Formats: sequence, structure tokens, C-alpha cells
Amino acid sequence: MELNRFVGNRIRQLREKHSMTQDQLANKLNTTRQTISRYETGDRKTNQDILFKLSKIFGVSVNSFFPDELIDKNKNADNSNGNKIDITDAIQEGKILAYEGKEIPKEEVEMIRRIIEGRKHNG
Repeated sequence: MELNRFVGNRIRQLREKHSMTQDQLANKLNTTRQTISRYETGDRKTNQDILFKLSKIFGVSVNSFFPDELIDKNKNADNSNGNKIDITDAIQEGKILAYEGKEIPKEEVEMIRRIIEGRKHNG
């Protein structure tokens, strides 16, 4: 199945699961019902900003808009030995982080996040 159609079907499934009309979703995204219809049919490609907004509206991961085999392929390419964990994903997903079996307090997780952000901008 073409990726645009897969993403569109997923948007429609989530919209219907949340008992939302195309008009209601369009209002949340500041767009038109026609645009939502075109997303759902795959006639219009969704960009990353729209997918991010949709993930927040529906309370799902951005990855849920993509086929599992595509996600798994990317994970395998990025993590061939299975030992890599992306700490930014873990923080954004609200996962509990631990060190030597002890939970890291939220304030310290926030400090870690700021350190990582600083490294991205300085290096």
C-alpha cells in the first residue's frame, strides 16, 4: 500500500475512534474539511507538523501513522545490535528512567534533557 494512503487510513481510523467528524478535526488543525478528506484518501501528503499535531490530538505516537515494517526496518538500520535506546524519545514519551535500578527523579531527568539539548546546539 502506498504510504500516503496508509497514513490517510490511519488518520481516518483515529478520527472515527475518537468520534470526530472531518469538520471537527479540521477545526483542531486550523484547516478545511476538504483538506482532511484529501489526507484521508491519500490525495494530499501530510507533513511532519501535521503528523505531530495529529499525534497530540489523538494521544498516539507519530510512529503509529506508519506501517510497522517501515518502523522496524528503520529501527534495525539504526540499532543493528539492539542496544541503543534514544533517551529523548524515552523522555518525550514519559517513560520512567532509572540508573542502577533506582528511578531518576523528574527534576534530574529535566536537567539531563537540558544538557542533551545544550550539546546539540554547541556541538
